[in-house]
Amino acid sequence: MRRFSPIVRTGLLVALGVLILLPNVVFPYFEDTALLAAIGNYILQGDRLYVDVFDHKPPAIYLQEAFRIALLGSSSLAARLVEIGFIIPAALLFSGSVGMMARSAGVRLRGVFSFAFILYCALQSGLLWGLAERGQVEFYQVSLVTSGAALYVLNRDGG
Repeated sequence: MRRFSPIVRTGLLVALGVLILLPNVVFPYFEDTALLAAIGNYILQGDRLYVDVFDHKPPAIYLQEAFRIALLGSSSLAARLVEIGFIIPAALLFSGSVGMMARSAGVRLRGVFSFAFILYCALQSGLLWGLAERGQVEFYQVSLVTSGAALYVLNRDGG
């Protein structure tokens, strides 16, 4: 049986992850995402956050939205594509961390990386949860937390 290189296997997994996350692109702006995009637009028009326009969340999400709108426009499709762009690397970091933790514990499970990657993408997808139950903006926070966890595992295991 022919074995693919790790790069080809990872590329196939990324393609599968994007396929799993595709239902996310049909969601319009709603609740928080609409508010964040509106505030991002206000920032781009020169309004000052917490002075001219106010919401109770910390500034990073508004600045991220302003940056995204400046680069890709204000469509909900652009917002969802950025979301997928955050989720895929986070899924790779998560699954790599799971694999490293399994190896450091002496557990040799074939396919643990692939399973963890697919599970991560499925849990972030509207495919399972539908519109009302999906996280709206948490994807960027999860990406940062996942990156931190991966760095911890790498440092702990001397990787």
